[in-house]
Amino acid sequence: MPLTFFAAVHAGTNFGWRVGLLMFFVTPLIRWSFEQVGVLTSAAYGAYHYLGMLGPKLGAVPLLIPVAWFMMIYPSYLVPSLIVDGRPFPQKTDIKRLGTRAVIAIIVMTALSAVMDQRMFQAGFWICKQGGSYFGVPGIISPVCFLKLLRCMSFLVCSSAGSNRP
Repeated sequence: MPLTFFAAVHAGTNFGWRVGLLMFFVTPLIRWSFEQVGVLTSAAYGAYHYLGMLGPKLGAVPLLIPVAWFMMIYPSYLVPSLIVDGRPFPQKTDIKRLGTRAVIAIIVMTALSAVMDQRMFQAGFWICKQGGSYFGVPGIISPVCFLKLLRCMSFLVCSSAGSNRP
């Protein structure tokens, strides 16, 4: 939780508190909704469920999961600005740069997720009923996964474009 708190404070101080809080509350809400649908329907990653060791749940998803996603998504969003603008915060907000940042952020987030998913699975935080070829985890880059990340990253990119901070 300290890293999530740091990411939220960092977003607020660098993008303005309105935008930072919007990022902090909406990103986990989007992630929770995708996780909830994924657990209930097996649509995204196949049949899986979370075990009780991650704390209280809202529906079928531990509250820690969407908050932890913000901790990973926010830095994954800052990396593309370093690549595109050479600075950690977006400098220009034309459509080409917004799209480029979103795609790079998805690649960075997918790489983080690939590392985290197999560690979480091996630690027994969640169970994937059919297993998979990647350390017991099914395909980590599915079209549904890509669309979920695109939605979150697009939200972050667009919300920061309206901030009054550099």
